[in-house]
Amino acid sequence: MNKATTNFHALRACLLLLCISGSSYLHAGIACDINGAALAFGMYDPSEKLPTDGVGTVNLSCTNFNTAAPNGATVALSISSVSSLKMIGNGDALDYGIYSNSARSISWGNGLAAPTLSTGAMQANETKALRFTVYGRIPPLQNIAAGSYADSLLITVTP
Repeated sequence: MNKATTNFHALRACLLLLCISGSSYLHAGIACDINGAALAFGMYDPSEKLPTDGVGTVNLSCTNFNTAAPNGATVALSISSVSSLKMIGNGDALDYGIYSNSARSISWGNGLAAPTLSTGAMQANETKALRFTVYGRIPPLQNIAAGSYADSLLITVTP
């Protein structure tokens, strides 16, 4: 019996995007910090012929320390790597991808298709919240053992 047919109901694929060093941004007196990021796929069935999709968010808080910023700031996010993304669990590796669009056709990271948002005009000492949507996909028919799978990525905020 192969791994894909043994107890697939117990398989959980969960990708966590963790904020670690290098996740802050400061440009022209506007500082942005990541204050939450996660993407969960939920249950993955290795015998399913369709991919398993997940959606998550990356939340930023941007504060203007200037007297005024009529143009605000445009913020881009990038991840440390997009090649060979794998969640690890139970001695197996589960391939997955991160995308910047809901159709999951534009890979995200390493400067590729880095999603951007603008703060818009900002008053002195004003703080604005920005929310990026993260789209994930696990390709189908991966022969893996049941269990929990996880990975972590470095998210960088850049001008």
